[in-house]
Amino acid sequence: MDNTLELSFSKSRDIKRKLLQVIIQELRSPMSAIIGFIDLLKEDPVGEESSSMFETISRASAKSKELLDIARMISDIEPEKIAAKMRPYPIGKLIDYAIKDNAQLILAKNISCAHPIETETSELVIEPNSIKEILRILLSCLLAQTSEHGTINIEISEKSDKIELSILMLEKAFTDEDVLRIQNFIRSVDMLANNAWPDLRLVAMQFILLLHQASLWVSNTKEGYSLIKIIFPINTSKSEALHKILSRLN
Repeated sequence: MDNTLELSFSKSRDIKRKLLQVIIQELRSPMSAIIGFIDLLKEDPVGEESSSMFETISRASAKSKELLDIARMISDIEPEKIAAKMRPYPIGKLIDYAIKDNAQLILAKNISCAHPIETETSELVIEPNSIKEILRILLSCLLAQTSEHGTINIEISEKSDKIELSILMLEKAFTDEDVLRIQNFIRSVDMLANNAWPDLRLVAMQFILLLHQASLWVSNTKEGYSLIKIIFPINTSKSEALHKILSRLN
């Protein structure tokens, strides 16, 4: 087996194990809040503090569900399975899925979500289901940060060696401190050595993108907008090498 690929597989498993451990730990706090406030509400169901308690319960429940969704997604991912299922897939279908899944929030906030103009060559060599989930989660996070009647533009840029999928929010969703913290995490050579993980959704996305040899970029533009890019290499040699290794293992 190629030593580089073997090391990559081993490192991916370690990242996955740590990510699941952190998610489980993070779930303990909101679940404790849910249990504690429910017990209090049973004693005083119509008290003046009920509204605040219900709000806390709502936030804790939402966070718990989100973390469980991420844990379920990560638990199903194995590097070998990702490699075996890689195939050319239209970018437009990925974006359609993300927009359709978030349609309720887009409609509720009356957000304009501009779809890019697709070209004939807009295909990526990916494992479609995992990348679909990345775009769904990413768009959901950005929509939550977007004001009512806001605008999100999705664009595709194709070059000789890469395809960039850009999501531009026509407002500033991230503080400069947030951008710096996220970029420091993304640039980190070793995810396992990074003790200051940002949003776990971002960590999960970075984990899946690493398996695709893809990268993530977050910034605020000089106009004051927030921009996220997912950069995919146009190179099928990695996928072909993985298939050869797996065929020798079977």
